[in-house]
Amino acid sequence: KKSLRTHNPIRAIVDPIMASSIKCGLERGDGKDQISLALGDPTAYGNLPPCPAVISAITKSLHSPTSRACAGYVNACGTPEARAAIAKHHSHLKEVSPDDVIVANGASGALELALTALLDEDSVLLVPRPGFPLYQVIAESHGASVVHYDLLPEHGWECDLEHIENIILQEERKANHKVVRGILINNPSNPTGAVYSYAHLMQIVNLAEKYQVP
Repeated sequence: KKSLRTHNPIRAIVDPIMASSIKCGLERGDGKDQISLALGDPTAYGNLPPCPAVISAITKSLHSPTSRACAGYVNACGTPEARAAIAKHHSHLKEVSPDDVIVANGASGALELALTALLDEDSVLLVPRPGFPLYQVIAESHGASVVHYDLLPEHGWECDLEHIENIILQEERKANHKVVRGILINNPSNPTGAVYSYAHLMQIVNLAEKYQVP
């Protein structure tokens, strides 16, 4: 059932263009190949080599007497050593316990875990417009729906807090119960590149607390 509900809306736009319109330079006759601006992976064209410290640490680990452990299964939440190191790194303002750390399989995997914990069928997730389409894909795969809230280009693409509040009130009036399960905040923003100020983030937190929405 979940797989039948999972589809990426951006493919409906991109695939026909790729199939019919995109031609290499030899096909067009001008010898100029297209430059793809679609893939958000800076490593794809060799522009972001791996950190030498990471290569050294991995190599050292694989050559160690305990290297078998590196190639085997680990705890689904990450190795104890990795979770402890991450907790320590993020304990500069408030102490973080390794038990509060989950090492995910990339940012998309982390989004999947977080939204799976929040969403049920017929629940609602608020997502930014413009925004990254993966949020909608994950939400709809769980039978939830998304409602888009506006960003304000005249204010550095900050969240339209009044619009968010109106959506929460409207959705909960329609459902006659607490149906909004979360407000997704993308910071730094994709695709606008905006980075929100501390003051704006606190405005978002205050609004979320007012309506008890994660």
